[in-house]
Amino acid sequence: MDTPTLKESPWFPYGIYSVPEISTCGMSEQDMQQRGIPYEVGIGRFRETSRGNIMGLEHGMVKMLFSLKTRRVLGVQIVGEGATELIHIAQAVLNLKGTVDYFVQNTFNYPTLAEAYKIAGLDAFYFPFRSSLFSRQRADVMIYVDADACPVKAEVEQVATHHKVGVKLVCNGGIRPSTNPLVELVVVDAGPDIADIWIAERAGPGDVVITTDIPLAAKAVEAGAQVLKPNGEPLTQANIGNALATRDLMYDLRAADPFRKGGGKGFAKSDRSRFLNALDQALRR
Repeated sequence: MDTPTLKESPWFPYGIYSVPEISTCGMSEQDMQQRGIPYEVGIGRFRETSRGNIMGLEHGMVKMLFSLKTRRVLGVQIVGEGATELIHIAQAVLNLKGTVDYFVQNTFNYPTLAEAYKIAGLDAFYFPFRSSLFSRQRADVMIYVDADACPVKAEVEQVATHHKVGVKLVCNGGIRPSTNPLVELVVVDAGPDIADIWIAERAGPGDVVITTDIPLAAKAVEAGAQVLKPNGEPLTQANIGNALATRDLMYDLRAADPFRKGGGKGFAKSDRSRFLNALDQALRR
């Protein structure tokens, strides 16, 4: 009885164990151009993943090439931490003739650098500025940021860019305008709660509000908006009442004892990672 054999895999991974590591599998852009294959490119940077933020990675990326006609993934190149390990995901998808939809629809362990595959797939097929596949900004949602002293403005812009969602940074001044066409700086008059009032008058169903101000959060929740603190904690109909009561209690305690020290903890790198994931999830709903 003959022993069954497996077909030889057409795509092999190649790795260079340098610093940073470099690995590739499948076709390059030059290969696809020479064969006349219409294609799109997607890039997922390690710093855009939560794991990359935790590790403090500023460099490294997954570059994915796929056919515009069949959506099949035809090549992947990776530069950065663990590139020679991560490439085996691409090798499996290539040899199984998988499409970019696999990466867009699949769920990866969180947090992992493998999430860069998903980001690359989304970048290539859904959210690129450079691609002709989609050109319109989403009109069903707006992100309002209570921007004075907000520690996650860069993270808001990063996630909003992937989802092609507009952002309004509302402040009393002192913030440099972004060159990103999706991000608008709104400078309101100086004065207590002026920025909060501006946001509360405009936020509505489908929108996302980023703030630590509990009264503003309560108004936004009542209007149907999603609310996130900069640490990623959501404020909802289920918990906004307790948040208001706690705020009032702390106000009374500070009024009774002017020398009372606040008990809040500092903003940590893990808070930044939680916020990135929370905002991404909020924009998918």
